[in-house]
Amino acid sequence: MNIILFGPPAAGKGTQASFLCKLYGLVPVSTGHILRLSMANRTPLGAQVAATIAQGSLVEDATIVKIVNAHIKENVGDKGIVFDGFPRTKTQIEGLDGVLKERNRALDCVIELYLERTVLCDRLKCRLEQSLGQEKRSDDTYSVFLKRLDIYYKETRAAIEHYERRGVVVQKVYGGDSIEKVSASLKNILDVYA
Repeated sequence: MNIILFGPPAAGKGTQASFLCKLYGLVPVSTGHILRLSMANRTPLGAQVAATIAQGSLVEDATIVKIVNAHIKENVGDKGIVFDGFPRTKTQIEGLDGVLKERNRALDCVIELYLERTVLCDRLKCRLEQSLGQEKRSDDTYSVFLKRLDIYYKETRAAIEHYERRGVVVQKVYGGDSIEKVSASLKNILDVYA
């Protein structure tokens, strides 16, 4: 089972991706996690992308596709994948198509977690208040969040619409419900593929 989980920042993608990986034995591919890990470990890739991420901008498509391809080669055997935060653009979609085809895999399901902008902003404010005095990610500021949110609505929404034009049914799940309710909705959708 190969799934793309779309959603704006603070929609709960990471939490739900983790749930799906445990439930179905899938491997997570989160570009945000891979990039943050690279920065924390001070790898050449981390150094290359640090300033871009700190500004709330997206890392260039070619770099992202290369990272995902390498991560899949290293971590994915016969298990399925939950893609979290990837693909975001048409170029990344084409890159993912190539990666899947090379491994004789197909995309089974595309899911979008959606929430109102006001709820997303409230969630981030709460997260920032809870992290006062703690070390936080360089991209975890309110202004960077708003920039990432605008990019999501401009670019990533276009990627979702691209899948819809290709005839892929994009399942919509309201992400403003409790974590458990969102998890149950995702399970109802994905049990048919398990």
